[in-house]
Amino acid sequence: MLKWREFSGRPGERLVDKLNAGIRRYQEASQSIRIGLTTDPTLRWREEKRVGWDEMVVVYSTSSRNNVVAVERGLADGGWGDLYATWDYEDARAGLPGSYTRYYVFLLLEQKRDSH
Repeated sequence: MLKWREFSGRPGERLVDKLNAGIRRYQEASQSIRIGLTTDPTLRWREEKRVGWDEMVVVYSTSSRNNVVAVERGLADGGWGDLYATWDYEDARAGLPGSYTRYYVFLLLEQKRDSH
């Protein structure tokens, strides 16, 4: 399932704090979690669900590469760097960096399974 729960705008302490809090909530409710970046969430979700992820949640969107780099840095500083799955600035459709109009930060979630 692809969900859109994204914030947008200029990165700063307030925005990064909101993202960190959201990631913590998802992590507590999930078996496994990864963070990534894409320029095409729908295509990316089709690929990720085939390899076993249960859910993808878009948590941030921007048209600015500088903003997404600042969010990346803020999340890494918040302790999430080890959860980065894919952080790729290439546009899969055009194949050229800088040719897209939007960047999306997403979470991949594997739901907790009953042990019974």
